[in-house]
Amino acid sequence: MSATAATIRMQRATMAVLERPSGPALLAGPLATRHRGFAVVEWFDQATLAALCGEATAVYGEADYQETLVDDHADGRGGMPARSIWTAGGGPVQQAVYHDPELHRRLRVLCGVAMAPSGGRGSYSFYMGGAFLALHRDIVTCDLSMITVLSDTSDPADRGSTLVAYPDRNHEPLSSIRADQDRGAEPVHAGVGQTVLILGGIVAHQVLPTLASTQRVVSVLCFEALG
Repeated sequence: MSATAATIRMQRATMAVLERPSGPALLAGPLATRHRGFAVVEWFDQATLAALCGEATAVYGEADYQETLVDDHADGRGGMPARSIWTAGGGPVQQAVYHDPELHRRLRVLCGVAMAPSGGRGSYSFYMGGAFLALHRDIVTCDLSMITVLSDTSDPADRGSTLVAYPDRNHEPLSSIRADQDRGAEPVHAGVGQTVLILGGIVAHQVLPTLASTQRVVSVLCFEALG
């Protein structure tokens, strides 16, 4: 790729972040400026975590297997990244968490802008047997992803199912990051009961393949910044 073409792609990637009214506010908020776009928190008590885990177990039988082995090579947000993952829609327990005013207040303080659920409900993801999610930025209506680990049978030393973020490459198109995925790669370690908050429309990220013998279950909620 020529230097001119690479520059154009980088400019387009930057514009994709800033073109939404909420973009500048998110980039100026504490999560972006103090935490580089992602943080690991412990916001939920044991009762809530147990209820979410129980609901995830209950809906596992309804989970759909999503497999896309050929990446669409999108440069900006959304697209169809390669994946191999089981997902199931959330139930009333997760929905209550999703629409909790106190959670929304915390997110507003952390992000520097009001946040609202992107949809009516969230989902549960089940990573097992080599499951993965390739490099991407989240869809336009998912400015912030909240990923809570409910169970994990892997060894903490294993890299399988690890979320990897690229906070120092926010202004690069995904094609540039794909060409050199080691540069700026930062594993985001979260254990059972912990929650990852990531500005997924800005910070490129991926989930590494799960080891064949392990399983990781997470609750996934997406929020949209209100401009």
